[in-house]
Amino acid sequence: MMTPRPLLFLIGLLFSSLALHGQNAPVVLQAETGVVRQPATPPAITFLTEASTGTGFVRVAGDLVRDSNNGASSPNADSRVVSYTVTFPGPGVYDLYARARVGSGGFDDDSYYLPNSFGTRPAADASRWVVANGLAGGGYTTISDIVSAGGPGGANNTWRWFRMSAFGGGTFTVPAGNLTQTFEIGSRENGLDIDKFVFGASGVFFTVGNLDNGQQGSTTPPPPPFVPPGPRLLPANRSL
Repeated sequence: MMTPRPLLFLIGLLFSSLALHGQNAPVVLQAETGVVRQPATPPAITFLTEASTGTGFVRVAGDLVRDSNNGASSPNADSRVVSYTVTFPGPGVYDLYARARVGSGGFDDDSYYLPNSFGTRPAADASRWVVANGLAGGGYTTISDIVSAGGPGGANNTWRWFRMSAFGGGTFTVPAGNLTQTFEIGSRENGLDIDKFVFGASGVFFTVGNLDNGQQGSTTPPPPPFVPPGPRLLPANRSL
């Protein structure tokens, strides 16, 4: 018969393992479940469903709005802000991933605004927003690829996964005792579609397949890129 102390130890170990497993699992946020802060006519942001797959997504309909200094570093209007409420399994630091589709305009269709922290923020306060830009040149589509950097890219009008820290975004901190947070995005360039966001615990690595299916990631980092042995070949007429 097992004594109480070893039994309590095993129970504690089990719950600790379950908690770790829960925090390694991604938190999935469907983009179309958000709420536009102040709807306008015509809309700057639309919510659509892809007929062939049933995929719901957000589409940026109105192009960027420049501020009084001719800049475009914040949404500038409540009609261009989408708000979400998201509950996390535990406190910690999380990385943000997005499944997005860059339109036929390529680098003219590939940016939006991210907050620099959780919470509600003024639409025109540039200090509370960051520009997530350059998506046309990155992203991952291969199921086994680990979404860990900018990515190899892909064709316009195809869904890709992006780790947003590689495109101007940062990490998000969830404090203990406050697991439900407000997350906001802002529209910038029209022609960009967003299917969903995923928050994954920092230090956990996710493949495209993991993110597609909401599966737990791995704490094992991806292998470094292969470097062929031997001296580095230099172009003609070049020196170190």
